[in-house]
Amino acid sequence: MSRYRKIDPIIWNDEKFRALNDKERLFFLYLLTSPHSTAWGAYLIDDLYIQADLGYSAQIVKSCWESLVERNLVIRCDSTRLVCFPNWFKYNLPVNEKSKIVCLNGILGLPKSKALQQFISSSEWVMEQLANRELTVRVWVDSEQEQEQEQEQEQEQEQEQEQEPPKGGVGGVINGQQVKIVFDHWKNRLNHTHAQLGEKRKKAILDRLKEGYSPEQLCLAINGCALSAFHQGANDKAQVYDAIELICRDAEHVDRFIKIATQGNPQLSPAGIKTAMAAQEFING
Repeated sequence: MSRYRKIDPIIWNDEKFRALNDKERLFFLYLLTSPHSTAWGAYLIDDLYIQADLGYSAQIVKSCWESLVERNLVIRCDSTRLVCFPNWFKYNLPVNEKSKIVCLNGILGLPKSKALQQFISSSEWVMEQLANRELTVRVWVDSEQEQEQEQEQEQEQEQEQEQEPPKGGVGGVINGQQVKIVFDHWKNRLNHTHAQLGEKRKKAILDRLKEGYSPEQLCLAINGCALSAFHQGANDKAQVYDAIELICRDAEHVDRFIKIATQGNPQLSPAGIKTAMAAQEFING
């Protein structure tokens, strides 16, 4: 995946973009450049990531989605969490054959939905690439009947989950998806791209969820660790301390990192530095 995203300066004169309010503009720019974004202008993103990274409430995120979709700045599928940019390849054409293959395979590997079909159909470049391979959108996008079957299965699963007793946390069931949201955010935010969700990491996240912290709050704590100069290497050992086991070690650690994320990065006293280093050494075993 390319490390950079192209944003044409003309965007500031675009009628649709200028019609957005400040929160919606930041929301749109975030979607274009977020750690989850891809070189093919379509990817999956959960609202909890956005809430944690931008500090927006669920209601504001919902409002921003509605505004961007209404103006056709993005295409969104709520069930698959897919977001697409209709004009992506107008500004981000692949530069060589290898890039073309990567982009097309990336698109065709996305969950099939009407939103994906709309994205593919709206892009002359993608349609041309499919035609060159003698493929059609229908090969890759589920029929309406198959989509309805998937939706029915999802509804049945949701009903089964609602019937299960709460297993911890505030207001609902803790599931593997919540753990994955937190872990994936930690991987992307702190650049642990190849990290795996082992038992120790899973337990640390689950323990905090069971205490009542939401995935959004734990993602916010991860942001706080990323903003902490000490934990990013500004200490006498020049050592980075950003393990998910440390961030989620206990409620005190989570609260401390959330405070950094929301109120800034306070300077640690010498005693505080010694305590923090001892805690990380304990985590490292």
